[in-house]
Amino acid sequence: MFEPNYELYRESVGITNSEMTTALRRVYPHYSKVVGTMINAPEKYGVCLLPKAEEYLTHTFGIGNGLAWVQMVKDTIRSKLKPDEHRKKGNRITVWLADDTYFRLLSLKTKDEYPTFQAFAEAAIVEKIEREKMKRQEIIEADEARLS
Repeated sequence: MFEPNYELYRESVGITNSEMTTALRRVYPHYSKVVGTMINAPEKYGVCLLPKAEEYLTHTFGIGNGLAWVQMVKDTIRSKLKPDEHRKKGNRITVWLADDTYFRLLSLKTKDEYPTFQAFAEAAIVEKIEREKMKRQEIIEADEARLS
């Protein structure tokens, strides 16, 4: 069984312990720094978040490494796939596009001088994720300012 690592999760999605505590308090009013300390040391206290709480974190901050239910989903998906030793990255997304959308993407890729669609798609996705992180951070800061 996979043991959750919430410090790894916070690091992978770029949030602090206090941001995670604030978010979980919205849904679980009795969640506190003490409980946060306990979940950060499951081998010592035997405490971890419920799958629903982990799911709430992923909806609030995004999917990241360290959550038990995310790891179980990844393991299930990967166990069904044939491993390909030539591939360095473990996840694949396939997209079917209309001709006009495809040619617009092709011209953008060429204009921005990306060597492959892989590089272009990764850059676009990372940019979108960073924008989403910034929006989330603004919402959290607004919530904290309102609560203060």
